Amino acid sequence: MSGRMISWLALLLLSLPALAAQDDDIQPVLALRGQKVAEVEFSGDPLPPNARAKFAQMADKEFSPGTVRSALIWFHESGGDSFVSVKAVRSGSRGIVLRVSTRQRLRISEITFDGNNTVPSSVLLQQIDLKEGFEYEPEVAHAAAQKITLFYSKQGYLASDVKFAVDDKRKALKFIINEGEPTLISSITISPLASVERKDLRERYQREILDAFGLRAGDRIQRDKVIDGIQAIKDWLRDHDFLMARDPNLEYKVAESGTVGISLDINYGMRIRYGFRGNTQFSYRELIAMVGEVKEVSTGSDYLSAVRRRVLEAYKEIGLANAKITTLVREDPARGIRYVSLIVSEGKKIRIDGLNIEGVFSMSRDEARARFKKLGSRLVQRDYFDEAGINRAAELFAEQLRSEGYLSAKLEYVKLDFNQEHTKVKVSALFTEGVQTKVQSVEIVGAKSFPREEIMEIFGLKEGEPFNIFAFENGLQVLTKEKYQEIGNLNAQVVNEAADNIVRYSKDNTQVFIRVEIDEGPAFRVGEILVRGNKLTHARVVLREVPFITGDLLTAPHLLEAEDNLRKLNLFSDVKVRPIDHPGADDVKDILILVDESDPGTFDIVPGFRNDLGLRLGFDLGYQNLGGWNRSVNASAVVNKRMQNYYDRPNREWEKLEYVFSLGFKEPYLAEWPVVFTSNISFLKRQYHSFDAMVRKFTTGLKREISRYLDGFIEYGYEQVNIENIADTSPYRYDAKQRNIGTITPGFIVDSRKGIDSRPNPFNPVKGLYSVNRFELASRFLGSMVDIGYYKASTNNSTYVRVYDDIVLALAMNVGWQRSNLIGKSIPYYKLFRLGGLSSIRGYNEDGIDVGDEFNISGTLGMVNYRGELRVPLSGAFGTAFFLDAGNLFVDKPLVFAPDAQRSSVGTGLRYNTAVGPVLLDFAWRLQSDARVRDTCVTQVSGVPVATGSGRECLKQPTDRYKIHFAIGIF
Repeated sequence: MSGRMISWLALLLLSLPALAAQDDDIQPVLALRGQKVAEVEFSGDPLPPNARAKFAQMADKEFSPGTVRSALIWFHESGGDSFVSVKAVRSGSRGIVLRVSTRQRLRISEITFDGNNTVPSSVLLQQIDLKEGFEYEPEVAHAAAQKITLFYSKQGYLASDVKFAVDDKRKALKFIINEGEPTLISSITISPLASVERKDLRERYQREILDAFGLRAGDRIQRDKVIDGIQAIKDWLRDHDFLMARDPNLEYKVAESGTVGISLDINYGMRIRYGFRGNTQFSYRELIAMVGEVKEVSTGSDYLSAVRRRVLEAYKEIGLANAKITTLVREDPARGIRYVSLIVSEGKKIRIDGLNIEGVFSMSRDEARARFKKLGSRLVQRDYFDEAGINRAAELFAEQLRSEGYLSAKLEYVKLDFNQEHTKVKVSALFTEGVQTKVQSVEIVGAKSFPREEIMEIFGLKEGEPFNIFAFENGLQVLTKEKYQEIGNLNAQVVNEAADNIVRYSKDNTQVFIRVEIDEGPAFRVGEILVRGNKLTHARVVLREVPFITGDLLTAPHLLEAEDNLRKLNLFSDVKVRPIDHPGADDVKDILILVDESDPGTFDIVPGFRNDLGLRLGFDLGYQNLGGWNRSVNASAVVNKRMQNYYDRPNREWEKLEYVFSLGFKEPYLAEWPVVFTSNISFLKRQYHSFDAMVRKFTTGLKREISRYLDGFIEYGYEQVNIENIADTSPYRYDAKQRNIGTITPGFIVDSRKGIDSRPNPFNPVKGLYSVNRFELASRFLGSMVDIGYYKASTNNSTYVRVYDDIVLALAMNVGWQRSNLIGKSIPYYKLFRLGGLSSIRGYNEDGIDVGDEFNISGTLGMVNYRGELRVPLSGAFGTAFFLDAGNLFVDKPLVFAPDAQRSSVGTGLRYNTAVGPVLLDFAWRLQSDARVRDTCVTQVSGVPVATGSGRECLKQPTDRYKIHFAIGIF
């Protein structure tokens, strides 16, 4: 509910404490409950007939504040656009008179600007909180005028003046703007850079600082540009090693002419450059990165000490607590540089020579020592000294004792005894264990929805067992904030949670007595479901995503699911689902759904490049909320032009454009059934290894979510395929004509990434499984030509595993099998499996591994492809990867997964993530030196590697076994 609506309802409710016997004698409204309403009087602007009748029917009935409140809420929710106040007035012996006063709200039909000569009206409209259709309120209009004035002042018009006027008849709001003259900068000066003695260098740096500031004499003074300029100077100072510099101080003087002089007072300090000696555990790059961390958070006189502390902390974190740093400083006054060399004596790791746990009597020394080490850092677990890890383990050990009923357990001290050489240390930790507190009795009052045993388990309590106060406190939250919320008891609470009697101890603290008083409250049912804020979208679109209807049990998970479902529609920029009180019912909640619609139209231009497919340009135009029913239409085009002829065949015009155009429609609820209906027309032109293809395709299908992670689908497709530039010797040369193919394809998709944070970057998943499984059947009964009939089954699976921190292992396994259903008739050439390229086996050309040149697939063709890639981040958006790709095609034989039957490659590469997709550079090395691997053969034609199938000997050995793949964006 918007703030305006909340204020409006508050005013309505405040008007209910009504008037008593005489008009001036006000009594509490509850004192009038039950008295007869003699008359209902109306005043002010006219009410709509249905609303007037709603209030009029209260005459001759008993007065009830709840009835009046329900009528007001009904009027608001039904779209009433007037301000209504109700007063109950005692009128002598007649009873009560209800006075209904109405004031029609003024809705702004138009907002205009007059006098804005330098700023477009569209820009000014973005600065205010008013839009057409909003209620006119003088206070809001005045605040809008002030915001416009502030905006002008930020643009350098300090003398601007803004007024407003409203036309009641036209319901138009006009802002009258006097921009005034812009305030110009008369001069800009900075403090002299005295620490640099060389005059030419000093003057150059001062010019660069002024250039970084960005403003010049004669420019308008603009607040945002001044702030950006100061930040740019700070960045320049840090980039040029002025690490001791203070933040620039801005001073200005206003002349009588109205111009402003700006003075930048900068305390530069010395320039500092760092070098390192003696470092073997950390590289120069890593140490400089540490200096950069300090640079971000520490400046001033303590900067050098902060750098030393940061480097020493890094050595301590890897167990080199004996590391020492000495500093060698050399001055260069001419350039104003202080060269600081940090000479590192790394020393050796300190071994833990003994670990003694004292003061703990509930376990043996060996058990205490083992538990302590388990809580320590990895260095401590390996018996290396790590002071921070030891102290952390000591705190956790004390907390663990308290969780086992030793409520007064605490750490007294940790003592470290080093040997003379500082190579070994004995660690002693003293604890005060205290007495153990056990649960004597547990009394649970008021719990009806859960059995005692389940509540005891939630609390982590067992009578006669040690008292875990942490588990008990957590259990109190779990019971009321989770368990009761799941069964509809939204107001459930532990009544005595903050009282002293919830936990009582015996005098010697060895026993605890627990009494939990629970007020479950009602199990709420769903009342009315109200949708607000949907100006374009039909309410039905919202309601069908809500997992409950009126009368259902209302639970917190259902409310969260409703919000999640509505956000997934991508129709709304903001969604709130809130339960509100239902008038006259204590166990019913109305549901108010507030949505803020986003722009349904999209237009994207996505460039890209691949060294094998060439330059690429993608266009995408869509409209998602057609007719307000969440129906979407989408038009897209992807065009690319190859830079090289990777498939050297006679008469191939490889430099021509390749493209994919498509036009699609989606209906998310077919005939109000939760099934997604899609329809798409596409046109494709593409060059393959052995031929060129032009394809016109129509597809239509249904898709339904079966469970949270499983979707089922069925598609019908009809294609017209034209093959060109096919070799005269190819067994598929007769395919060089139009081939009509009709297919039906059922399948299912498994996506475990739903509902988890698996994709912080859409181009770089980090966990989850994605599997697409299809069974394609072609037959003349589906529209195919009489000589075309086959089935094609495939499964494509990708999974992502976070190995450590941000290191991700990406695995893929793709398997396919196709068979001709017509004796002596081959599967269309265009429909055969192919491998090779970035998406299957790197080191080969895109789709360069096929079997069509020699084999006529009138039987079966199998495909196996598996891939593994270890992705390792380096710095920021940069990363590297190590990969292994393998796969092959098999003619008229079972699938073979053995390594010696696969074409394979290994390699490494670099990654850089950008907004339009990753920049990728991969170097792939083919592991096979033989030209033939089972049913596929690699030959060399005019210096260009070509993969073919062959029933005979390969023509010649390939001369190169490596390939570089470079790509920008997603293809």
